[in-house]
Amino acid sequence: MLKVGIIGVGSMGTQHFLRLMNKIHGATVTAVSDINEAHAKEVIALYPTVRFIADPIALINDPEVDAVVIVSIDSTHEEYCLEAIKCGKYIFCEKPLSASAEGAKKVVDAEIAGGKRLIQMGFNRRFDPAYEELKALVVSGKLGAPLVAHCAHRNANYPAQYDDVVAVTGTPPTSTRQQPHMRHHGMAGRRLLHQGTGYFPEVLPSLQEREPARSADRHADHFLRYGHQLRDLGKLPVRI
Repeated sequence: MLKVGIIGVGSMGTQHFLRLMNKIHGATVTAVSDINEAHAKEVIALYPTVRFIADPIALINDPEVDAVVIVSIDSTHEEYCLEAIKCGKYIFCEKPLSASAEGAKKVVDAEIAGGKRLIQMGFNRRFDPAYEELKALVVSGKLGAPLVAHCAHRNANYPAQYDDVVAVTGTPPTSTRQQPHMRHHGMAGRRLLHQGTGYFPEVLPSLQEREPARSADRHADHFLRYGHQLRDLGKLPVRI
């Protein structure tokens, strides 16, 4: 039986917890950690075998934890992944791997240095039946070569710390990472708007300018074109 520890049991983390406890064979949750202790204890109240561990690092190092599910705030993913890699434990990490490109590379380099693949990112959409149907249509060539991908991401609600920076560093990987998978090959002429501190930095001022932080319904259109580069970034059709 695979013993799993979960860091972060908010909305998404709770779903992972219930799924592992009630639907997944061969695995069980032995411990959870969350900044909101009262809520975490409510989540595990019906499961007396599950312990609450206040310190996420202690959870990762716990001998009764074989694998770690990381569903905490984005800024913590890098630290917890590095700790789990150091312990040689398998990791399921929700997007993003890190809040910066340098941080993500640091995690990948640490995994490579360990000589074993340990990390599975939460790219769940590639297993979504609707996505699979769309992928089959695109790969069939019936529509011709795709020129533009329009991806919209909406959250039913959001925590107080979900600001415009998180909207840019945390949300785009959900959509952009699916593109090679959907087309079954790489993207010729792709230009990702990217620099060291995060994703799509040129878009961020537009997000901040058009709507205050933590808008209830926000999304950015991400354009990935064959053989073209995006011009005049200030006029990208970004909606919130």
